Amino acid sequence: MRPSSEQIGETVRVQKRFVSELFDEHREGSRDTEGVTRDTFGAGEQFGYRVIAACAQAMGLEQSWDHGANLYMILRGPGSRRTAGHVHQSFPVR
Repeated sequence: MRPSSEQIGETVRVQKRFVSELFDEHREGSRDTEGVTRDTFGAGEQFGYRVIAACAQAMGLEQSWDHGANLYMILRGPGSRRTAGHVHQSFPVR
């Protein structure tokens, strides 16, 4: 069943504070210009990686990395083999 635009809007509104705080943390940890930026493969990107990994851990998401240093955050569904959701974020691990 596809969610209605009202349901999607409500979901966004409920998450707005959480997402705003996440962006604020990124902004404070990698400030160089106005907005949210991060230097590729540098300290800013490493900071961003740590923020996202900590967020995933706090949400109880399983984390794994591939050989390209991409972080995968997985929400397991009922039963140990079923995946309910999968989020991919690319950050180098050093």
